Amino acid sequence: MNSTTQRIVFTTEVRGIVRRTPKEEAAQREIMAVALAQPHRRGSDDPRMATPLGRFVEKTWSHKESLYFSGYRAGGDYARDVHAALVARGFKVDGFEPEKLGLVGLPDDPTPAQIAAQQAQIAQLDRAVARANETLVEVHARLPRAMERLCCTLIDPSPYDEDMLRAGLWRLAGHYGLLDRGINSLKAY
Repeated sequence: MNSTTQRIVFTTEVRGIVRRTPKEEAAQREIMAVALAQPHRRGSDDPRMATPLGRFVEKTWSHKESLYFSGYRAGGDYARDVHAALVARGFKVDGFEPEKLGLVGLPDDPTPAQIAAQQAQIAQLDRAVARANETLVEVHARLPRAMERLCCTLIDPSPYDEDMLRAGLWRLAGHYGLLDRGINSLKAY
C-alpha cells in the first residue's frame, strides 16, 4: 500500500467522488483564501456579500436573521421590478432577457394588437415600480433614487443615506409582503 493516503472529498463542483492530493488541497485552500480576502467580502463566502445590497443589509441587520433575509429580498424584488420595466422599454440590462421575463417582443411589422399588448405590459411594469416608489417616498423624497443606486446600479451607499435606506428596505419588505404586519411592524427597523 502507498504511504501517502488520499482523502475522498465530496464537492458540488463535479458529481461523484473527487480525489485530491495534498498539493491540490493546498492550492484549493490558497484560492479560497484569496477569494475570501477580497475587501468587499469581509471574510465571508456568502454570495450576497459580493453586492452592495448584501453588504449593507448584513451590516444593518446581521443580528436579526429574519430582517436580514427580508431586507435583502425586498431590495432584490425592487431591482427586479425596475430592471423589468427598463427591459420592457428596450434597454439592455445584464442578466435580464425579455423572453425570460415573459415580455412580448414585437416582430418587424407589428400589428396594432401586438403594439397594444406590449404597451399594456410596459404600463403594468411601470405601475409596479411606481407603487414601490410611492412606498419609498413616504420615507423620504430622495429614497427612490438612492434605492436604485443601491439595488440596481450596485453602488455602495453613502453613510448619509444609510438610515433612509434602512427604513426604505423595511417599507419595501412590507410592500412586497415579506413581513408579518403586526401592530409595531414598521417601527422595528
